Amino acid sequence: MSVNIIIKKGISAFNSGCGLFYMLDHYRLADKAFVLMYHRVLSRDSSHDIYVQPGMFVTDKTFDRHMSFLREKYQILSLEKLIEKKSQNENLSGCCAITFDDGWRDNYTDAFPVLKKYQVPATIFLATAFIGTNSLFWPEEICWHLEQHSLVDATANKSFPVLKFYNEIEKYASDNRNMFFNKVIEHLKVYSPDERNAVLEYFRGLGTLQQNIPRQMLSWEEADEMRKSGLIEFGAHTVRHEILDQLPIAKVRTEILQSKKDIEEKLGVTVSTFAYPNGNYNVDVLNVLNEGGFVGAVTTKKGFLGKRTPLLEIPRIGMHEDISNTTPMFQGRILMEKF
Repeated sequence: MSVNIIIKKGISAFNSGCGLFYMLDHYRLADKAFVLMYHRVLSRDSSHDIYVQPGMFVTDKTFDRHMSFLREKYQILSLEKLIEKKSQNENLSGCCAITFDDGWRDNYTDAFPVLKKYQVPATIFLATAFIGTNSLFWPEEICWHLEQHSLVDATANKSFPVLKFYNEIEKYASDNRNMFFNKVIEHLKVYSPDERNAVLEYFRGLGTLQQNIPRQMLSWEEADEMRKSGLIEFGAHTVRHEILDQLPIAKVRTEILQSKKDIEEKLGVTVSTFAYPNGNYNVDVLNVLNEGGFVGAVTTKKGFLGKRTPLLEIPRIGMHEDISNTTPMFQGRILMEKF
């Protein structure tokens, strides 16, 4: 556990014990709501065949603790109902919504039972090309490849993007596993889509592409079962989880509108909400969402939903295990700006 986390744990326990969170709740959430962002919910005793970034998950026990606390203290609405409430200028005090990005299978196996237990609605944003497949998102895929190959495998006949990649990350080779992979992922995020694909294609050509990894993403059948429960809504998250402000406008339009169409055709629902992959967007992306009839979109910026919040730029509060595994830390993450 890092020093920073230990300090946050102590501060949150003190703030909870002295009643500061009670006062912050009434002050900071006056006529404001909050939207939580999750990715994965994982059982502590389950084994994982691919690298899982620490910022991408909470455990099932932590998630249960979160939902129990929220059910007791707040009015949990679906994202669509929260957007409707805001659009009608109703008071938002005491309201919140739960969202998940990407469409991981553990949303069905580990999160869904907890949501049913507490009858909590949630929205899952799907990157539709991955649903029902054994494909991995590029961050998980590049980490998979790097677990199979040493960085000293560099040779002179690599393409420029691959050589650039090796030169940039080799200085991190002595870092621990989590630090190394996180730095690799952050480097690749700023590459152009073509450069990033060139790096991935190089590794795929080495014959290390995952063959026997169990399916990581939801199936359409699992998604439909969740939909039928009446608790789960689905929003669009592009087709291939592309970083939208790196793409030409024609590709942006395809990524957004096709993902909406895929979900509507597969699940027989109307899709009206969207989540920006990696939180990236610009004016062109906003225009496409307006063209597509989306009524709301969520970002990765931390903050609350208030009267003046643009509905296509709804902030969220991201949750992961290290910063939210006690109830006081969970409260601190919600109520304190720097937590």
